[in-house]
Amino acid sequence: WVCASGAEGLTSVQIAGLKEGSFTVRLYFLEPTQTAPGARTFDVLLQGKTVLENFDVFAESGGRMKCAVREFANVAITNTCELTLTARTGQTLLCGIELVSSGLPLALITS
Repeated sequence: WVCASGAEGLTSVQIAGLKEGSFTVRLYFLEPTQTAPGARTFDVLLQGKTVLENFDVFAESGGRMKCAVREFANVAITNTCELTLTARTGQTLLCGIELVSSGLPLALITS
């Protein structure tokens, strides 16, 4: 259900007010309109570090209307989780962000 909606054209997302710690961050994507690989590609930075380069949701998920989840473990967060998206072709796309600390979901952001 997280991938049932999303936001196109985002350049950054900040989630503030978090407790300091190490988190697993899951990013959710679903390609709603493109019908071929390469039509929408973008880079994703998490806490200033490139975690996805030239990411193609269509190619990574196996087609249109299929959810792709990318997980990043041991992400150090002091107060704010910062995500930066930079388009290469088409627009950026993000359906959800999940932050998990000590096995408990602390935040699930969907559009």
